[in-house]
Amino acid sequence: MSRTRFILALAGLAACSPPAAASSIVAGVPTDIQAPIYCYVKRTPDGFVALRAGPSASHRMVTRMRPGEELFIEGTVSGEWRRVDLMRRTGRDDGYFGPGHQGWMHSRFIERCY
Repeated sequence: MSRTRFILALAGLAACSPPAAASSIVAGVPTDIQAPIYCYVKRTPDGFVALRAGPSASHRMVTRMRPGEELFIEGTVSGEWRRVDLMRRTGRDDGYFGPGHQGWMHSRFIERCY
């Protein structure tokens, strides 16, 4: 994700309020997301969560996500799987994110959404 797209997504997040009375929630994540929401990757016993190319464990792994990494969920849902944009810090001390990865992850590995 480019810096511009990230900034636009963040601006959209700031301008919206949380979804009102979501019609359905799966694993703590609303299924009818009206705007991108910001979440974190949950801690797991093996120390990573697979970001997949499609909405099932049979799709190839795009990358390994570490617990606490930031991601955006834009609303695309397939059962309990969510389409996400993984945000990776640039490594510099400027607070910016570098290009991340896009893919699918199971909703049970998503936490602290707002």
